[in-house]
Amino acid sequence: MASAEDGRAPPGAVFNLPDHELITKFLRPKVAGLPIDGQHNIHDFDAYSLSPDQLVEEREEALGTDNHDGKRGHWYFFTAVRHHQAKNGRGRRQRAVGEGYTWHSEHREEPVIDKETGRCVGYKLELSYQFRESPRARPTRLGWCMTEYRLNDDAAGLVLCRVCVSRHKTETTYDSVIKAMEDCNMRKAMVDCNKSKAMPDCKKRKAGDDPHPDAPRLQTQRRQEKNQQPTEQLQEIERRWLYSDDHAMPAVADGAAAAATAG
Repeated sequence: MASAEDGRAPPGAVFNLPDHELITKFLRPKVAGLPIDGQHNIHDFDAYSLSPDQLVEEREEALGTDNHDGKRGHWYFFTAVRHHQAKNGRGRRQRAVGEGYTWHSEHREEPVIDKETGRCVGYKLELSYQFRESPRARPTRLGWCMTEYRLNDDAAGLVLCRVCVSRHKTETTYDSVIKAMEDCNMRKAMVDCNKSKAMPDCKKRKAGDDPHPDAPRLQTQRRQEKNQQPTEQLQEIERRWLYSDDHAMPAVADGAAAAATAG
């Protein structure tokens, strides 16, 4: 029989704690380096390093969170906080997952209140997983949701993330969000292919490909034809001038005749 002493959860155990207990019983002890109950399948992994389908594919969900409604359960992750680089110090949070995909916040952070003491023990933020074909395109929600919990002290450097399929719509299931991810990946591949076809000659220059600064400018066919026209015109004028009657030059048969004429 399973018990808390052997590290296994009892049959029928459900990991369904209120928000403030997720912070006080798990996140805060984890940050402080204290032991926590490890039988609830909270993973030490960067939840922002992979797409959600890859993130949950080979990891167990929390105990008793699967209601057998096609959405599967909840996955929990202790995740190190990442920030963008900024000139004036630490930048905003980094939540992008590859090109075009990101976890986008749906609302502002909400305080998490301990119901017993009435004190704020931390904050939570609701996010959705989205895809954009371009920076100006409208985002497409892919059916994944995340709740990020942090302590009052943002310098802790660690958050607790809960990932699941959206519970807002009954028709949104685990299989449907996996299909939506596949469709977006195919659309992205087509966009990238079209970009490469539109710019076939746009390749990175090698170090030896740059011309010398004093080298003559490369001549296109149109520029070459344009530059040849004045030369041909001058040659025609010179030819007419040389063979006109007013400027006829005497013909010399050979060197001896030329010498006699000179004498």
